[in-house]
Amino acid sequence: LAIRQNAPARACALLSGDLSAFEAYSPVHGVADPICFGSVASVHGSLAFVNCDHAEKRINVTLKVSRDGGATWENALAIDKERGGYADIAHDPVRSKIYILYENEYGKELYLAALDEDEVL
Repeated sequence: LAIRQNAPARACALLSGDLSAFEAYSPVHGVADPICFGSVASVHGSLAFVNCDHAEKRINVTLKVSRDGGATWENALAIDKERGGYADIAHDPVRSKIYILYENEYGKELYLAALDEDEVL
């Protein structure tokens, strides 16, 4: 679970084996966040995460990949350096696409980025 917190970085928590509680809450080093919605998707065994990669402002929509269950994040790909806001991600394995929907100006503008998997992984 990717968690926004009242700090300039994301946090994560893992779901217990019996699905009854979250455990192992910890900050995610190297993933800045201006206290704004981000999203994670599973892509062929890796995790893809999108958010505004900035400690204070809702700008710099960025996609990062983790190949180790979220312990480390790599392959930062800037989607939009100038704009940003709430961001969501979806994976379409049939078309080998990753879609990122994000807003700007608190919902006044919406943008959709469509990426080929091989651009990301």
